[in-house]
Amino acid sequence: MKNRILSGFILLSALSYNASARTHSHDMYSDNRNSKDSKGTLMQRMSLGGGLYFNQQKFDFTYIKPGDGTQFNVQRNGVVKQGVTGSLDFNFPISRVSTTSNVSLNIGLNVAMATFTHDTVEFGGTGTNLLYAKERKLMVGGLPISIDFKTGGEAISCKQRRAMFTVGVGVQPSMIQLKEDGQDEIGNKPPGKIKVNDPAASYSRIRMASFVKVEAGFFAGIAFKLRYVAYFGEMGMIKESVKDSDFRVKASGTFGSTISIIIMPFSMGWKN
Repeated sequence: MKNRILSGFILLSALSYNASARTHSHDMYSDNRNSKDSKGTLMQRMSLGGGLYFNQQKFDFTYIKPGDGTQFNVQRNGVVKQGVTGSLDFNFPISRVSTTSNVSLNIGLNVAMATFTHDTVEFGGTGTNLLYAKERKLMVGGLPISIDFKTGGEAISCKQRRAMFTVGVGVQPSMIQLKEDGQDEIGNKPPGKIKVNDPAASYSRIRMASFVKVEAGFFAGIAFKLRYVAYFGEMGMIKESVKDSDFRVKASGTFGSTISIIIMPFSMGWKN
């Protein structure tokens, strides 16, 4: 009798262990499947954006007056009068931090275009009739690469987690293109303007910038985000020293900042 009871207990334990093992195996499969789903497809992790570009440069002007050789040095702050930016980027999840957050690698492409201007320069003081002002067209194209911490719906590609937040740091190799049209002139009205030996020119430079970014957004049919990026690093936009010229101009300042509205058009395919 005892043997029968013992045999029955052993059989019942074996069946219970087998059922438990099956359940555990199913749970592991579900976790793995959900982990894959939480990443979404590459297109579901794509972001498109557009917004405003802000920048300020410090201009140093040097003018040597023809004839008597008098030299004038003036400084002005240059600002962006019209600045816009556009971006395309993808994020690649690296590791899960929690059930609703991860660390990702973000790689993208952005372009910023602006018109730079500055207050009128008066060489020699007010009333000297030696005035100078000019606009310059600027374009900056970059390949931003960053490490991001993401939490919320974007981190796990889930529609139910409507809120989302990102903070990231990175670097951006950049091509700076500056276009100047026409010839510089100094003076306040014809024929008092003095032409300067500085013909129309185009300047190209490659620079490296670092940046920090912050994003906050929500899901409403598709994901929308507001992104702010602050750039660091010397732009070195202008440093002219034309041979035999009587006019010099140099600009110094950082890469500026951007504020953009970002959409993730394929986030409608995130899991429920």
